[in-house]
Amino acid sequence: MTKILLLQFILLSCLVQTGHANTTIVSGPFSLDTGVNPGDDLFGYVNNAWIAEHPVPENKSSYTAFTGVEEKTLEQLRTLFELEAGRYTAGEESLIGKFYISGMNTEVINREGLSSLAGELAMIDGISSHDDLMNASVDLTQEGIFPFFIYYADQDPTNSTWIIPQVEQGGLGLPDKDYYTRNTTGSRKIREEYQQHIRNVFLLMNESETEADRDAEAVYRIEEELALAQYSPVENQDPRNTTHILTWDDLNYQYPNISWNSLASINGSGRSDRVNLHQITAISRLDQMLGMVPLSDWKAFLKFRLVNSLSGLLSTRFEDEHFNFYGRILDGVDTPEPRWKRVIATVDSGISDEVGKKYVENYFDADSREQVRSISHTIRSELRKRIMNITWMEDTTRKAAIEKLDAMDEKIGYPDTWMDYSGLNLTDSYVRNILESNRYSLIHGPLGLEKIGNPVDNATWLMSPQTANAYYSPGRNEIVFPAAMLQPPFFDPTASDAVNYGGIGTVIGHEMTHGFDDQGGQYDKDGNLRDWWTPIDVTKFAELEDLIIDQVDSFEAAPGAFVRGNLTVGENVADFGGLTLAYHAWKENSGDDYEQQPSPGNITPAQKVFLSFARSMEGSATVDYLKASALTDRHPWGKFRVNAAPFNIPEFYDVFPDVGPDDKLYRSPEERPIIW
Repeated sequence: MTKILLLQFILLSCLVQTGHANTTIVSGPFSLDTGVNPGDDLFGYVNNAWIAEHPVPENKSSYTAFTGVEEKTLEQLRTLFELEAGRYTAGEESLIGKFYISGMNTEVINREGLSSLAGELAMIDGISSHDDLMNASVDLTQEGIFPFFIYYADQDPTNSTWIIPQVEQGGLGLPDKDYYTRNTTGSRKIREEYQQHIRNVFLLMNESETEADRDAEAVYRIEEELALAQYSPVENQDPRNTTHILTWDDLNYQYPNISWNSLASINGSGRSDRVNLHQITAISRLDQMLGMVPLSDWKAFLKFRLVNSLSGLLSTRFEDEHFNFYGRILDGVDTPEPRWKRVIATVDSGISDEVGKKYVENYFDADSREQVRSISHTIRSELRKRIMNITWMEDTTRKAAIEKLDAMDEKIGYPDTWMDYSGLNLTDSYVRNILESNRYSLIHGPLGLEKIGNPVDNATWLMSPQTANAYYSPGRNEIVFPAAMLQPPFFDPTASDAVNYGGIGTVIGHEMTHGFDDQGGQYDKDGNLRDWWTPIDVTKFAELEDLIIDQVDSFEAAPGAFVRGNLTVGENVADFGGLTLAYHAWKENSGDDYEQQPSPGNITPAQKVFLSFARSMEGSATVDYLKASALTDRHPWGKFRVNAAPFNIPEFYDVFPDVGPDDKLYRSPEERPIIW
């Protein structure tokens, strides 16, 4: 939703290998496959043994190091939630317990059916004018349904100290526009299945066959028209493409069929005359369609957007239909996650700070916060030295880059203040609790509308501490590492420096360098979107990026599906930079003996830095997932992250002297970009 360069360590891997019989050397946290030449497949060398023991579960499309951390966190949350449920049952106040119990009570959920949405469905049925249509869309927006576009509050990219409204393209039931336009056999099949899914949802809503056929056709036709006008994933990566500052008067004049005044006057919202319209072609097309498409079609569209958005949370019939399409067909997953996991994820999303506060109290070691902060400071120091010496930056840009690095904030573990949920009223209805928590967060959450027209609160966290992830925010010029990310294999307070620098150190460096790449580098030290690189800097950096794009374009993730270098270049450059910084910061600041030479059966500390990075990418995935990931995910499959970044780093060849020109992944010095 917001312009955060999420690391999203979706650390995908190669396909599960069978018949594996090579010798494995176990040394500390590493189990190395000696039957694989690291110069041909570093990923397999480090992770084959793990893959053999971790096939993709039936209820998942991938299983990675990230998944393992998530699973551990979910088990911790399960214990916490069940304790809170017991408290609530015993008569004590507990938002977590009340929400969790409502989600686990399938008897009540099945009995409710669609009755929990009776008010919204009646509102849609009662639409008889364009004004009614727009008012209904705003009502649904307040409940987090976002039928036409996504609406929230965030920084003004051109005046980063103030919060303004943000409007992003939306209205699709498939992941992005490419799913509606890609002309392959698999894509056409998914579109056919999706149209049948739309029809099935209407049948579950007790429409006749004739009505369901008609309404499904209308909904898909609307979505297809919207998709054709939307930005592609690559186009959405350029912040200048997605920054169009207008006034409400501008919006009313240019797009008169959208009820901007109703949106601006949502109860509890702050006031600002400036609005950031992210994808202008999508909103322009929506406005045209609102003046052309019959009301009956729009009513069918709103009904589907409402029910489909919630179908995985409704009665069993809707749940099964939702999973059949979005799980089996789209993701290639055979069985759904256990109910307790799904409910925990929903409750966590609805009241994330309430959950986060309890999670940190029970499961996070405060000492880890300081240990990771120390690693972060050494990496920042290393990046500062490298900025001073890089040759692709002009002197004026270098000076501004140092100022930006010095101004970069860091948040580790958890926020110092928590969101107040005292105004949130929950009931025994799971779906109503979801809608009420959505409504509450839309106003009071980290991107809440009440913040519009106010200065940016730099203490705000845009990710909960129980999220196993990390991010760099260019608008806030900050790097953030939640508590759940600070677990093995990324961080272990008992591990050696080499292991931790290769793991969390690379993550920190990855996020830090996002402030100086083709996206983050468009924002200055204060978070304003402005040109502070010279044209020479831009040209030189693009030339260096092209080397990495060419490298990645040759990686085949699944038969016929190649990694898209132009889509993934930001993450690939950040991996390269993060690992480079982590290695040199470790060498400069660690007590490890980095000059130790390898011996049979021994792994040197220097090698552990690179191996730790490779291990953090361990994972296995289904073919369907790999194909979809290659087409749409800006984070490449883990195998290609491991087999890309290290081979651009000169020191890697010093640390692994047996890797040479005859190996598949070897890159000659002229093929290696020098960025950091």
